[in-house]
Amino acid sequence: MEGVTRRKCITMGTLPVLAGLGAYAAAERALHENDAQPRFQPVDAGSARELVQRRHLPNLALVTHDGERVRFYDDLVKDKKVVLTFVSTRALTESKRVTHNLAALQRFFGARVGRDIFLYSIARTPERDTTALLKRWALRSGAGPGWKFLTGAPSDVDRLRHGLGFASPDPAEDA
Repeated sequence: MEGVTRRKCITMGTLPVLAGLGAYAAAERALHENDAQPRFQPVDAGSARELVQRRHLPNLALVTHDGERVRFYDDLVKDKKVVLTFVSTRALTESKRVTHNLAALQRFFGARVGRDIFLYSIARTPERDTTALLKRWALRSGAGPGWKFLTGAPSDVDRLRHGLGFASPDPAEDA
């Protein structure tokens, strides 16, 4: 029986990596070939899907940390892959942890953030978390293109939070 040399060990370790890279490349090619065909059918006015869309993805007015006025559905999430989070200076420890994780995602995905995937951190307490504060937070977090910190009218942010399922039915816990 012949012994396992360093060269054989490296070769055996490299084969699964090459197979994984080949599978990844094939999957990426298949995804881009299907881009010409929309994944979802257009929503008909009055349809059940349009009702669900209106309830859970309202087209509310928001403001980015750069002062740009946007609509939640039309400008931010329509036909996009997004990561949504809510942050607040009232829960600074948890919010810092969330933004730290989003910064790691941004580093991991690199130039794809802003092109293939979008990160949105929405102020949970917009009456306290002003645009100026969010701008400083974005700078400290290293937010690049495709990662926006957003705020809006407290009632709109609350409606959005509830519609997206970021709220608790227990008012004490939700507060």
